[in-house]
Amino acid sequence: MLKKITVKAGLIALLSLMTLLLIMVSTIGVNAINEGSRSLHTLNQILGEELGTLASSSNLTLRARTAASLAVRQREIGQIEVSDATVGRIYDYLAQSKQEMARFVSVGTVTERGRELSTRLQNSYRAYLEQGVRPMADAIKAGKVDDYYDIQETKISALSIA
Repeated sequence: MLKKITVKAGLIALLSLMTLLLIMVSTIGVNAINEGSRSLHTLNQILGEELGTLASSSNLTLRARTAASLAVRQREIGQIEVSDATVGRIYDYLAQSKQEMARFVSVGTVTERGRELSTRLQNSYRAYLEQGVRPMADAIKAGKVDDYYDIQETKISALSIA
């Protein structure tokens, strides 16, 4: 049977086979590139958007705690007006931190585990602000340095770990 095939027909068959193989390899390559693109998009969302806003929120909350320590020290050495201005900065930092946390929540998460961790993180963050940092700032604003130290010693450490 192969002896009856002409050179022209053989070359056409070989060309058709090579074209078919080239199309298959190209399809596999395009699929691999698309998968890589989807993976990079997912990583960008996780690392760039989610963790970026989360880190910013955390940084602002730590700045609020640092400002609280400064405000207490200022109050202790008699700089009441300066301390009151520092307390204003504390509230600004906390407001910005809440905005960043809202951005984190609005971005959403890519994985089911991420959703679960996000929910736990939001609950922990809310407790940290409502039971720790905000009462500390309120105590400083009211001039109750002893209440600040009480919150610092009894609540903040436990809330920070949660």
